[in-house]
Amino acid sequence: MKKKLLLLVLSFALCLPTFAESMCVNLRNGETVSFNLEDVKDVTICETLPLIIDSVVDESETPLKFKILSDSTLEVIKDDSYKELDSVSIPAKVRIDGKVYDVTSIGSKAFYFCENLTKATIPSSITNINDEAFFECPYLEALIDNSNGIIYMGNTVFSSKNSVKYTHPEYLVDDRLKFVIMTDSTVGVGLLNSPDYAWNPLGKSIDIPTTVKISGKMYTVVSIIPGAFAYSSMLESFEFPPTITSIGARAFSYCTKLKSIKIPSGVTILEEETFMGCIKLDSIEIPESVTYIGDRVFAKDDSLNIVINNSKENIRIKKNALRNCHNFGCEYSCKSVTYLKESTVATDTTILRESSTIYSYKILSDSTVEINGHRGQYPLDMTGIKEAVFPEKVKIEDAYYENEYQVYTVTGVSDYLFSNCNRLRSVKIPNSFTRIGEGSFENCPNLTSIEIPSSVINIGKLAFSNCENLDVVIDNSKDNVIVGEDAFKDCKSVKYLK
Repeated sequence: MKKKLLLLVLSFALCLPTFAESMCVNLRNGETVSFNLEDVKDVTICETLPLIIDSVVDESETPLKFKILSDSTLEVIKDDSYKELDSVSIPAKVRIDGKVYDVTSIGSKAFYFCENLTKATIPSSITNINDEAFFECPYLEALIDNSNGIIYMGNTVFSSKNSVKYTHPEYLVDDRLKFVIMTDSTVGVGLLNSPDYAWNPLGKSIDIPTTVKISGKMYTVVSIIPGAFAYSSMLESFEFPPTITSIGARAFSYCTKLKSIKIPSGVTILEEETFMGCIKLDSIEIPESVTYIGDRVFAKDDSLNIVINNSKENIRIKKNALRNCHNFGCEYSCKSVTYLKESTVATDTTILRESSTIYSYKILSDSTVEINGHRGQYPLDMTGIKEAVFPEKVKIEDAYYENEYQVYTVTGVSDYLFSNCNRLRSVKIPNSFTRIGEGSFENCPNLTSIEIPSSVINIGKLAFSNCENLDVVIDNSKDNVIVGEDAFKDCKSVKYLK
């Protein structure tokens, strides 16, 4: 009856172009909509898409029951009286005790088993429709106004027999996804529930949109949130939207059937354990944009071939990123790692890596080390050395990052390091040395000569004691060198050049 009356009024208005230029429609929410009559061709009431108006309804005017969720929002809740309804129009706004609330949610099983219900209209204010809200309503036709964007759906909200239409199907996204607002214009994406959730499990693939509309505002999807698809045991392939710039920690960890994935060029960081346990991955290309790979990103991916579209110095890779355990020194878990770009940084080949020398080093500061042992020997056994030649500088691999080296100046030798080296015949002290430790060359009977440069200002006690065949030449004066007790005891000679 109301539809016929509205049609009659509009039709009558269209017959009066000589008396009026426009027609005004006053809505129940207080708004006025104006039409220029010359622009109106005809008026049609569409039976299949009922008119949904976000007007204010008094609590007494609707058969529905509500629960107050917050100071401004309500949820439609279950009530046995609904079983008598043949149609329902969820209001967008409801006045309770003089206060107006937005209806934002339809509660779990709110209209469950309402067999007489044939039509339901749901306004744009609704952001959540919870589990089984309209389940087992076999004859239901529902119209959902999703003009504001995403509506989070619970499990089996409707029955498979139901006809469900949306006013804006272009805003629909996979109902297994959740979106987290990050900035005024961006969101991150992940799964709403566990990937193996019984009602709606994640299958072999899932589509991720580039943009979504939430509460009437458009957002760009830029991030895969931490743990987003972890343990998705059926997931075989995943296609990133080109808008993605970050992939969170453990985003795809233990996706044990994941076979292929292409990281978009906008991503700069791979957080820890991103692809850990993805045992079916056989190859992956890291784009040039990626400058950091965190701990255990590819751990346990034993058959994985990694291609890095960069040079070694332009990407930081944590030590455990490609390893199969949590400790340093473990074997690589990946099959191969290939860098597509050559290094553009000139390397000083005169500075040896620690691994290229026979010594081990103790770091003293950010820039200095001293020699404290023999590489690969435990205990620190130097007795087999015949000639000791020390580097002025050495490159030591970073303890936390792959392919990174710090250059240190070698400033001395540790206490008693070469003591009792019966085979030692020659020692060359570099100009970088500032200290010779206590007893460093004590009891070296075959050592016959040594020159100590002016850079050495501290010689520990017993440093050369009992080297009875040793001639010592010091390129300094006594006043400029601190010499410990019995440093040259029983040496053949000691001579200061200054």
